[in-house]
Amino acid sequence: MKFNSVDCTVQTSSLKNGVNSGIYTLILNDIDWNIDNVKPVDTEGTLTIFVEVNGDNIICSGSLDAVFSFPCARCLKLTPFEVLEEIYREYTVNESSSFTDANIEYVEIKHGVIPIINAIREAIILSIPGKPLCSPDCKGIHYIT
Repeated sequence: MKFNSVDCTVQTSSLKNGVNSGIYTLILNDIDWNIDNVKPVDTEGTLTIFVEVNGDNIICSGSLDAVFSFPCARCLKLTPFEVLEEIYREYTVNESSSFTDANIEYVEIKHGVIPIINAIREAIILSIPGKPLCSPDCKGIHYIT
């Protein structure tokens, strides 16, 4: 399976029917995450991806082992968090399919790539703690000296 680690795409010509898999090192600062206030903490992350091809349907799943940061809810200091959510997205190459699931995206096969960046972004966003704190006893922005 051929994977472009800068734009997070999989070449469809490199896929065979059944399960395709790979483990890739991502240079986190080279990728446009386009997520407000979220920055990579580490320079590298490890993407483990499984791409199952069954006719017109393609299912991508996997995980990203990486640490990002988000502002503390009290003092705004950047606070690290791990990506804990799984990556999951369904694709179809059949444009005439009726989409009933928000997780299904149409992939135009003539471009020859499956963009999985949105599925990875979603896993990062879902991993942000509901109320990220730099420490449990953070007193907030008014107490910073």
